[in-house]
Amino acid sequence: MEGNRILILKEKINSEGKLLAKLKRAEDDIKLQEDKLRDLERILQKEKKDVENLEKGGLASFLYSLMGKKDEKIEKEQYEYMMAKAKYDECSNMLEFLKSDKNKIRRDLREIDNCKIEYEKIIEENKEKILSKGSKERMELESIQNEIGSSRGELKEIREAISAGDSLLSSMSRLIENLDSASGWGVIDMVGGGFISTAAKHSKINEAKDCAYDIKRYANKFKRELMDVGSDLDFNIDIGGFTTFADYFFDNFFVDWCVQNKINNALNDAKDGYDMVEGMINKLENKRSSSESTIKELESRYFKILEDYNE
Repeated sequence: MEGNRILILKEKINSEGKLLAKLKRAEDDIKLQEDKLRDLERILQKEKKDVENLEKGGLASFLYSLMGKKDEKIEKEQYEYMMAKAKYDECSNMLEFLKSDKNKIRRDLREIDNCKIEYEKIIEENKEKILSKGSKERMELESIQNEIGSSRGELKEIREAISAGDSLLSSMSRLIENLDSASGWGVIDMVGGGFISTAAKHSKINEAKDCAYDIKRYANKFKRELMDVGSDLDFNIDIGGFTTFADYFFDNFFVDWCVQNKINNALNDAKDGYDMVEGMINKLENKRSSSESTIKELESRYFKILEDYNE
């Protein structure tokens, strides 16, 4: 009997996702309907005022009376008011229906919360019964628990490595952007761009240096995290050879060309490094997905034992 009850509870609990989606759609529909109702209310008040102005008298009423068309105009305005009222009432009724449907969905979700509590209670009772005995189920449960604990620890390390890798990629992206800009200004500088292009080039080089310092820190962190998940990283970017001294004090084509080569080489190295780190992160993402699947499978086996247990 308890086994059947667990199946019923699980069936209801599994419907939570669909109910949450329905609740979101209902809330969106209610907002649209409320906006529509406000627009219709403005139209309704306008039509009502038009009828009242004709019926009370006034300049418009007087002019239509002179033309012998007052009754015809009043009838037209009354018809427009009635049509506006009908649309308003229809929208209002639809809004009430949607709100009622939303409340029903919320009641169903509250019932699911109660089902979760009951399910967890049965599972916990079965767990206590199993662990109190030296049974095959107990040994299996404990084995799965150990596997889950190990897998969760591994997953934590993988996620930390991915986070460190993402930070490294972000800094490398900024480095590439600055080196690319420095390279562009360098070409202009080589053909006689003058002080502005020289200053712009070295400004970007200095910004690239700042990025390189961040990259060294993030690369070291990424390397440590990879070691924690059983990998290693042999990666380093060094643009310390960049210097503005020669370019400012020996401003000639040969020195500029040497610096330009260094910029381009650093840019190519940075792009290669970016691709390499991105590839590592992709492998980590695959490992994360595999680890999550393993945990899900272990948890499924774990709860299956608890659900199927009968004394």
